[in-house]
Amino acid sequence: VINFAGRNSSFNGDDSIPELQTKGVTALCKILQERQYAYLADEVGMGKTYQAIGVIAMFLEEKPDAKVLIIAPNSSVQDNWVSEIKNFQRNNLKKKCLYECEKLC
Repeated sequence: VINFAGRNSSFNGDDSIPELQTKGVTALCKILQERQYAYLADEVGMGKTYQAIGVIAMFLEEKPDAKVLIIAPNSSVQDNWVSEIKNFQRNNLKKKCLYECEKLC
């Protein structure tokens, strides 16, 4: 459903950023299934926003009628999230779950 390779370049490590993001989304989904909450933290520029959007997309794929709340501290952060969601839709989603993610904007 999600292809992170559509956006990011390589990272100085064994895995590329898209591979790390895919692993992160997988881990977050597993944690959320077990605990109902999860924390996401890493270095700046590693794609936490994209990973969060990936988890939301997976969640909406399973439960299309679900409600998702994103809280942003100010309008510039809110605008950034809207922009990142649109970029994510365009670059990373297959058409099947595009509609569910469009409901976020």
